[in-house]
Amino acid sequence: MHIRAQALPSKLRNAIHFSRFSTCICTPRFISVMEDCPSITKPIIHHRAYSKVSWFNPLSKFNDSKKSLNKGNLDVIIEEPNENIETTVEGDYFRTFKHYLKTTEIPVNLRRRILSDKLSEFVNKVPSFGENPMTLPILNSVFLNLYNLNGRQFEDSKTGLIKGVLNLEDLIALFEKSSIAVSSGKDGDVLLPEFMAILAQYFLRQESNSVPVKLLVHVVDLGSSVRYSNLRNTLELLVKSRKSSLTPEFTMHLLKYYDTKGLLSSSVFDDILFVSKRYPKAEIIDDYFYYKYIEYVESLYADVPPRVHEYKCLEKDIDRIQIITNTKVIEGAVLDKLSVGVWLKLLKLTTELETVNRRVETQQSITKILDFIVNQPKEQLDSTLQLIKDEIFKQDFGDEALAENLLLITWSNPRYKIIAQMLTNYILAFDVKFSEILRFQADVQNFVGNAPQGLSEVELANTVIDRVDQLIKKLEENELESEEKIDLSELYNRIIQSLLPIGRILPRGDFTDSITRYFQESQNVEPSIYSYKYRLDKAIDLSDHIQAINIFEDSLESFTQWPCHSDPTVHRSLNDLIILICHNMDDIQSIFPIFTKIKQQMVNTRCSVGAIKSMAVKMLRAQYVGDLIEMLKRELPKIDKDDTIKLPIEGEYGMKYGELFKILHEFVITYNNEETHETNWVLYGELHKYFHVPYDTYLPAIKFFSEKDRLNAALIIFRQIKKLSELHGNHNHLPPSRDMYMYLFQVFGDKLYEEGVEEVHEYLKMDISIPKQDISLQNAILNAYSNLQEVGRAKDLFISMSTVPKLIGGINEETIQIMIKTYTYSDMIYVQKFWNNLSQYGIIPNYPIYRQYLIAHVYHGLIEDAIQLTEDMKDYDLEVSGDTLLSMHNYCLEASDQKQIAEWATENYKDKWDEVVNSGYLKGAEQYMPENNLIVGSNASD
Repeated sequence: MHIRAQALPSKLRNAIHFSRFSTCICTPRFISVMEDCPSITKPIIHHRAYSKVSWFNPLSKFNDSKKSLNKGNLDVIIEEPNENIETTVEGDYFRTFKHYLKTTEIPVNLRRRILSDKLSEFVNKVPSFGENPMTLPILNSVFLNLYNLNGRQFEDSKTGLIKGVLNLEDLIALFEKSSIAVSSGKDGDVLLPEFMAILAQYFLRQESNSVPVKLLVHVVDLGSSVRYSNLRNTLELLVKSRKSSLTPEFTMHLLKYYDTKGLLSSSVFDDILFVSKRYPKAEIIDDYFYYKYIEYVESLYADVPPRVHEYKCLEKDIDRIQIITNTKVIEGAVLDKLSVGVWLKLLKLTTELETVNRRVETQQSITKILDFIVNQPKEQLDSTLQLIKDEIFKQDFGDEALAENLLLITWSNPRYKIIAQMLTNYILAFDVKFSEILRFQADVQNFVGNAPQGLSEVELANTVIDRVDQLIKKLEENELESEEKIDLSELYNRIIQSLLPIGRILPRGDFTDSITRYFQESQNVEPSIYSYKYRLDKAIDLSDHIQAINIFEDSLESFTQWPCHSDPTVHRSLNDLIILICHNMDDIQSIFPIFTKIKQQMVNTRCSVGAIKSMAVKMLRAQYVGDLIEMLKRELPKIDKDDTIKLPIEGEYGMKYGELFKILHEFVITYNNEETHETNWVLYGELHKYFHVPYDTYLPAIKFFSEKDRLNAALIIFRQIKKLSELHGNHNHLPPSRDMYMYLFQVFGDKLYEEGVEEVHEYLKMDISIPKQDISLQNAILNAYSNLQEVGRAKDLFISMSTVPKLIGGINEETIQIMIKTYTYSDMIYVQKFWNNLSQYGIIPNYPIYRQYLIAHVYHGLIEDAIQLTEDMKDYDLEVSGDTLLSMHNYCLEASDQKQIAEWATENYKDKWDEVVNSGYLKGAEQYMPENNLIVGSNASD
């Protein structure tokens, strides 16, 4: 350490935490120490300029307070640059800076001007500040020197113009390049050079038109990277301070910046939405934000479709993306401030996600957008419908996804028929822009949607078949003039897909039979997997499991190759079928064969968590635990037992897995149809393979297995808690709680589980999370050893406990009761001696203590003495009760002693004794067995 640093007060010297940038320190801790050391009034620069600006709250610390200038304290201590630095542009400037920082031969104003010019040259000539590790430390020294020479300000106090340090353009360039250097080299928490914090607070005070938006992006990025901060907090502080001047341009640059750095994520969009909603006057979101979000989501699944169990990369988890899309992006959207293009693209996004994974929020999103459109005044509605047509027309030639999606959504609900009819008419009128198959789809949807109610399915089918014939004839006549071909299989699929949602057609009725037969016999087209999928979806929407099962059976009879398709939309239909039959059918014997058939068609994919949960409920109800465990092994991903990443069960994104865990865990701690409870234990072990078991579920499991005399199981659970805490730290896995220790000492002691008591006690001694044991916990430990008849160990514990008197939370009446019981196991002499010395512990016998003292006498056969002691109870304001008589009788080891107690009680306390006799709690005398203990019926809490 430099000699100057060694001269610092020890408290300050120990607080300094150097980063890899030699000018940076962890400022929050430093600030608190500086306040304790008021004699330290300026930075000590030993290639270290200690920042006095706390970034604990990164933007709120940017205040405009000015510090007084003390020209007598402008000396700078700067160490020689490393001699190994090559002769570079940076090296030349470093030597120049060193000279002008140290020289006293040049007047102050001239030195300031020269340093300012050289710093300006450096900022403009050096392209990157991150190449040389000396750059930021030396820039910090130079900047702080100039800043102090200029009175710790950037502007002339009279004119308000930038003056003294650098001009505004150079200040901006200095901050931007320094920001890039700091953020690109960060390895954990960012430790900010002081000059950057000074610049940041200056820029945040400026008018919006004088500070480039890109610079504010750098401020946000740095602020979110600092310890104890994040993007949401930093962005919120910025918007709060500049809400009147920020525009969507800022958000656009922020998203582009994170995208360029490869840090764009759904959390970035989520944070921006949160801040925008909290500060609605700060209009920072426009169409670009939503288009960028849609583009980002599409990029997530551009190469690999959504996986069934995406637990390793939650960024791609379909449930997470749907929740953000529906409950935050669409629900929070102010539609009247967005373009029609955004509405349509959001509709398309949410419906496409729905084809992979059903969520109830999707329909709410669709309803919000479409209701907003149709509920507008007529003039505005007409304008909106025209804008929809314009947006559809703008799509690339051949890209009809937007139009097709809007047709499907609007024709499926009569409330939106005005949109459907407008779009249909528009598509039918443009034979050049739109394909024949889309125009045919619009045509038949228009026919079915407007057909009279009395028209039968056969009549509907015949009309559609006639139009198919007309289309085929038309294409054959124009074959030489047009290159467009129609895939008849796709045409068949399109008919099924587009007409079933309209509502008048059953998924397995006359219409589908007629259309299918026509294509098979007249066009030689067999039903495809998608035709069965669309029909299944309609039956599932109707909650008609009979039709759904029959459609699935039809597909098998026609040799449909379900296993050959990896399309997640197909897999969703099969999973939904499993969920439907479990919901509508009760008998597992009927469900299981159907489930087996479905699974045979899903050889390349696992069941969804929803399907697994539905089957688990039925299996557990039938107590098919072995089959359930086998299903979990097959359908859930294989996860290594020591893997730190497991299936998420907490928060809204992990809700589905959380529901599955709760079902399984509830069964574990309630199933009682087995004497050994081995099934419970095996299933509990399976839970740990797939989930990080929630901390609050450990104690109920420990209690269950302890109550069922599976004490070793309870101990193993306790070991698991300790292991996870030691491996992964308290943040993710908490150590055992005080309540866990209390319970285990109580139950292990009561059940005489010596190994458990000793092991848990050893853990407690080393558990730094419970540095001080309260008297209740100490009593639990003492009682456990007492029950084990470890008299010597209990005595040692009591001696250490007795050093803390009762008045300050030390030994209490329960402690004394336990020790009387403990000495009872040894010899009555020790009991008497201990009783006679109670006054030195500041304890006056209460009823539980006195009762335990009576038990000690009858236990050792001192019946007369015990009877005499009952006469003395009034001296302690105590009286004989039925419980007293019961205890004296039951803890006699000889039948003759019990008889003597009974005779005495009958003579002196007849009414109370009669109540005891009638209670049924009297026990006959039996030879003392070591596994029995005296705590039963004699605890202080009784």
